[in-house]
Amino acid sequence: MARLQFLCLSLLALCAVCWNPVQGVAVMSVDFGSEWMKIAIVSPGVPMEIVLNKESKRKTPVAIAFRNDERTIGEDAYTIGVKFPSNMYFYLLELLGKTLDNPLVQLYQKRFPYYKLVEDPERKTLLFEHDSETKFSPEELVAMILTKAKEYAESFALQQITETVITVPAFFSQAERRAMLKAAELAGIKVLQLINSNTAAALDYGIFRRKDFNETSQNILFYDMGASSTVATVASYQVVKTKEKGYAEYHPQVSVIGLGYDRTLGGLEIQIRLRDFLGKAFNEMKKTKNDVFQNPRAMAKLFKEAGRVKNVLSANVDHYAQVENLLDEQDFRYQVTREQLENLCSDLFERVTVPIERALSSAKLTLDEIGHIIIVGAGTRMPKVQEVLTAFTKRELGKNLNADEAAALGAVYRAADLSTGFQVKKFMTKDAVVLPIEVDFERELDAGEDNKKVVKIVRRTLFPAMNPYPQKKVLTFNKHNEDFTFYVNYGNMSSLPESEVAVIGSTNLTRVQLSGIAIGLAKHQDDGAEFKGIKAHFSIDDSGLLSLSTVESTFEKIHPVVEEQPEAANNTQGDGTNSTESSNSTEKNSTSAKQEKKPKIEIIKEEISKTEFVLDLQDLTGGSLTLAQKRINDLNEKDRARKEKEIAQNNLETFILDIQDKLSQEEFQSLVTEEDRTKILEKCSETSEWLYDDGSDVEAKEYQKKLQVLKDLTGEMFERHREHRDRPEVIAAFKNALNVSTHFLSKFKNATPDEKYLDDDDLDGLETLLEDNQSWLDKKMLAQKDAPLYEAPVLTLRAIAEKMNTMDKEVKMLVNKAKNARTKRLKELAEKLKEFDKKANETTDETKKESAEKKDKDKNADDTKGDSETKQSANPLDDDHVEL
Repeated sequence: MARLQFLCLSLLALCAVCWNPVQGVAVMSVDFGSEWMKIAIVSPGVPMEIVLNKESKRKTPVAIAFRNDERTIGEDAYTIGVKFPSNMYFYLLELLGKTLDNPLVQLYQKRFPYYKLVEDPERKTLLFEHDSETKFSPEELVAMILTKAKEYAESFALQQITETVITVPAFFSQAERRAMLKAAELAGIKVLQLINSNTAAALDYGIFRRKDFNETSQNILFYDMGASSTVATVASYQVVKTKEKGYAEYHPQVSVIGLGYDRTLGGLEIQIRLRDFLGKAFNEMKKTKNDVFQNPRAMAKLFKEAGRVKNVLSANVDHYAQVENLLDEQDFRYQVTREQLENLCSDLFERVTVPIERALSSAKLTLDEIGHIIIVGAGTRMPKVQEVLTAFTKRELGKNLNADEAAALGAVYRAADLSTGFQVKKFMTKDAVVLPIEVDFERELDAGEDNKKVVKIVRRTLFPAMNPYPQKKVLTFNKHNEDFTFYVNYGNMSSLPESEVAVIGSTNLTRVQLSGIAIGLAKHQDDGAEFKGIKAHFSIDDSGLLSLSTVESTFEKIHPVVEEQPEAANNTQGDGTNSTESSNSTEKNSTSAKQEKKPKIEIIKEEISKTEFVLDLQDLTGGSLTLAQKRINDLNEKDRARKEKEIAQNNLETFILDIQDKLSQEEFQSLVTEEDRTKILEKCSETSEWLYDDGSDVEAKEYQKKLQVLKDLTGEMFERHREHRDRPEVIAAFKNALNVSTHFLSKFKNATPDEKYLDDDDLDGLETLLEDNQSWLDKKMLAQKDAPLYEAPVLTLRAIAEKMNTMDKEVKMLVNKAKNARTKRLKELAEKLKEFDKKANETTDETKKESAEKKDKDKNADDTKGDSETKQSANPLDDDHVEL
């Protein structure tokens, strides 16, 4: 057993040395919601698994807090936020890519008035003013939370992870998507794709039902009510034909063909209303003269309790809201019924079906053409929401998709597909453009009678609403022969409500200036090329981001065919006459050749210099980006040092308590002298006093030094304990090895001469070794029995292991030698048998040959006798004939 333990420990040590986290191929996904984030990973041997956080929970609050120069994230941040509301920041998703005057930012300020929001003087975006010296952008805070997500994933996968797919709401604008990517960049994460959360959930639904799809499209409606928003999606599933590898393949594909959403319809609005309802109820109790709405801490407590009560009322018809010491040391207890909550939100329930109507309208479908309706998102757990949806759709709602984890699992499947480290069954996705994109530019028209220039604004739709992506498009400008400017904007949004248009903000995306057009035009036209327009190459990638890759002038140049003069044909036949038929054939072939030859057309492309200016929202760049990165790095380093200090402090404290406990036990008291015991306990008491008096503000290395001193003092005691504890088991193993070796020796000593494969010298040597080992063991065991336990062991585990190792080597050597001798003897026997068979075969062949010869000889004799009889029978006839 000891030998087995040693081998196991060696194997673990080898694994620890060989494992290199840099070589990891794991990928992760982050379903980054308003209230919660869910993390999933795919790694070798772990297919699509939800990551557990440090509390062993499957989802983590999207919250971050700062207190006493310490940063906390998740559940710990919420704990701080109840006591110090302005120090904890949450519901950050809605603030990405927004200016301070955005309606959603104003609504956030109204809901949580204890935050101080200021404007970034450069970008015009919002900043959280934490104190007089520190201001945080939403991108910074999201980056810190993403860093924690990465930490959880790496701890779960036991390797480094750098690649991820992050979910975003389907209605996110270009500025919001760029802000999320910037946050990931600050976190040091490589984003393989931003995937819309509704598309990720639809993908998760499809990957486990891929056999149910064929070339006929199946339409599924997904209804997702989350914490802050609601999205209805019409997804079409079918098997499509692709030629990515040069040959036709068939893969299932999910395409978003319809979408409707409401940015402010979700669980947060319901929770806010319930919070305010509870606040009014407390004020009406007149327990204190102070207004609960003017106390941020009291409102934070009510907000947390409102969230708990809201969840309970989804399964119960009533429940008590209870908050201890809500305000001025006054407790609060109030019964809330489900009916009261539904009355508070009656106007919200009227908006529940609107996203479905818009989704069906954009998909140009009716409910009868929808196969199934699947509900996801925590908000759909409310009975009233399900009741409204059932009444509107008049069908059963599908609940067979994990409402919390579907988006995370679909996103991590996509991450594995995009990563080079995994090979998954292809399941293609096609998303849809929510906000249409168009290009406008100025065009000068012909001057009128007054010779005044007439300028017309030309608009061209680039990516209309519900246009599938990823996709590339080329826009051609035919009438421009000089430098000009065009604009990329959001297109017609008349189908959206005014409130949504206001949230989007600036409809202008970029301004693009083109230069060098005239120079390229003159260069190629002088060479005889014809101008065919300016082509701008646009694309929307998998993340839904618009980009302009290149702009180029195109020309067409015609190269005429140069005809060669045909050589004079010799049509004279051998008899001197001309062949008219041959001449006609030659003329016919010549005419045919002239008809087949066409002018060569060359397409010439000249790249044009372009300069792009972002108009909607400036990205976090320059000094602001550097400052944010430095601040995040400093906080990460502080967190690392704090964690290291906590571990070192905890290890020291645990070791002291463990030593004090063990030295109170008889088992360990016998292992040390009274003098050593007193010395160790005094050192433990001294270190413990230092730990609680002066050891709170030291670095981790100080704890480690103190721990090492105690380990040096107690090292011999623990070593003796290990020796005495493991010795019986090791001795038993040694005795067993002696018995096995003795049996081996006896077997060969008593073997018959034919089975005796070892020499007498070998057997005598092994016998001597076994006798010496047995004698050594008996003497050492006797000496150890008389030795005090607090002294160094006489019979050590190492000594036994060395004896076992020597004996093991000797026995293995003799076993191999016996095997070789047996093999050699069997080989010789086989050779003899082969020779014997050969001689036997030769004898048999000679016998067969002699028998065949004798048989042939007898046959020849019979044939001769027969011929003689034939002759004799013929002679009388001859005689008779003569006589006749």
